[in-house]
Amino acid sequence: MSIKMNPKVAVGQSLWGQRDWVTFVGGQWAGRWGKGIVLIVTKESATSLRASYMLQTADDPPAFIIVKTNGWLTGAKDVLDKVNDPGVADTINPNTYKYRINLTMETGDERYAFLNTLMWVGSGCRRGHEG
Repeated sequence: MSIKMNPKVAVGQSLWGQRDWVTFVGGQWAGRWGKGIVLIVTKESATSLRASYMLQTADDPPAFIIVKTNGWLTGAKDVLDKVNDPGVADTINPNTYKYRINLTMETGDERYAFLNTLMWVGSGCRRGHEG
């Protein structure tokens, strides 16, 4: 999956540490069972490593799949500061931090009903404005 991200907004310190708000403008995805685009549904489309968004398949007619992700971006503070800066993120070695998520999917489309009972695990890296 490739997601085009807007610059982050620093919300500030909270009980869980520094909180940032990240939105995205769309993207694309592909897997063995299909491919398509990432749709923006609401302003709450993405925050940190917790996100809810919708996939649209390339089928005719398209299927719509709700995706919910939870995860962690961990590493040394100086590394994470650079990873969270889209202007520098490309230069950071992905082996110096961990970007891990779990996903669940939901759809009412019978063609993809099998997704409703699966759990997905993913890892990633930051590339500029992509997540």
